[in-house]
Amino acid sequence: MGTAMREFAAYLETALAHGLSPRRPMSRFIRGWRSLWRAAPSAVRLPPRAPGEPAALALPQPERAVLQTLQTAMAEASTHLHVVPNEEGLKVSYLVEGFWQELHSFRSVRLEEFLGALQEMASPLQPSSPSCLRWRREMDTLEIGWQRQGDSLHPWLDLRIWHESSPRLLSDTGMLEACERLLPALHTAPPGWLVVAAPSPHGRSTSLIALLYELLPRGPRRLILSEAGQGSLPAAERLLVEEGDFRAALSMSFSFEAQILTLQSMDDPSLWPLILEAVERGRFVVAAFTSPLDAVGVLERLRERVEREALARSLLGVVAQRLVRRPCVECRKEYHPSPQKLEAFGVRPEWLGETPLYLPNQCDHCRLSGYRGQTGLFEVLLPDEAVREWLCSRDSPSALREYLALTGHRTLLQDGIRLLRMGWTTLEELDRVLSLRHRSG
Repeated sequence: MGTAMREFAAYLETALAHGLSPRRPMSRFIRGWRSLWRAAPSAVRLPPRAPGEPAALALPQPERAVLQTLQTAMAEASTHLHVVPNEEGLKVSYLVEGFWQELHSFRSVRLEEFLGALQEMASPLQPSSPSCLRWRREMDTLEIGWQRQGDSLHPWLDLRIWHESSPRLLSDTGMLEACERLLPALHTAPPGWLVVAAPSPHGRSTSLIALLYELLPRGPRRLILSEAGQGSLPAAERLLVEEGDFRAALSMSFSFEAQILTLQSMDDPSLWPLILEAVERGRFVVAAFTSPLDAVGVLERLRERVEREALARSLLGVVAQRLVRRPCVECRKEYHPSPQKLEAFGVRPEWLGETPLYLPNQCDHCRLSGYRGQTGLFEVLLPDEAVREWLCSRDSPSALREYLALTGHRTLLQDGIRLLRMGWTTLEELDRVLSLRHRSG
């Protein structure tokens, strides 16, 4: 997590511990943070306050550039801002026709100043309901938008953040449980290769890689190989990759003493022997792989292109993931699908029992989309001796799937069924990312 975000969390916690009363309308936001952060009061020094003296939490005044940027965003009700705090400052982007465009990078602006600007701008607005001002929590990102209702604008805020003291914030994305299942492979960061696979490089791969980076031991020296513009990854320990040439960057990394390597992309198969060489040199490598395959499919692809015995010795695990939308809890419709419909999606009725499913609807809370928020499907495969023997053999992938089914391994489909039972996604979303009807056909 960025230094500015950590310092601001300590600042808020200390201020509230001293009895300060935050000004509206940010009080709801600050009260929510108080329950999430447990920073030491000594982290921030506050001036003494005489007994009975009125107090108010006055955030630092914003720089003019930040305020102007936010005012420009408010001029368009459909404009979304994407603000990434990092060690250098704040990078502000805005959404144009579905693509994020960088608006400005503030190298010296601190998060306190940015929130001060937000507070100054939000104070004249009169939200008609608490839902107009809301926070979701994920990871080290602050996202701000506004919604027009009648003649007035109403702010909505989307907080994405992760912190060592509050890992539960990731529970609604599925990342928390996935990382807990990976902890045996991450605890000591032994020499090995951990693969994170997803169909698109623009999903949650970078976020999960960044989270794994935070969970790895702090003692050994670490190095990140990534292209420019990856704000989720710390800049202090990064080796920038020129023109996507990860092969040259990985070869260059051998001259460093880093024991932990984080690789933004291993899509080029010519990298894979180099990754095995890095493991042989004692490195722990976490690499993202753009692939629509499940965990077994990724293993099959790897053993086709590299020396099998070396792969079996080096591989620590594979994580396959998919991103699905969550139906809006304000307007979703409960229903019980017929057995025929479930079978058309390749879902056995006994998997769901009497659990109701949900259909998306439309309301102001989800901007008439039927969905609000996202979550992930995760398949985590940590190879045991039988899996390593399969890597060295010429047995078919179906043989490995049959073995994993006997061990209780949870596939992407089974994780999706779990989310269906929780009401966190829909049959249509599972079909979109897993092609259920194609499988059943």
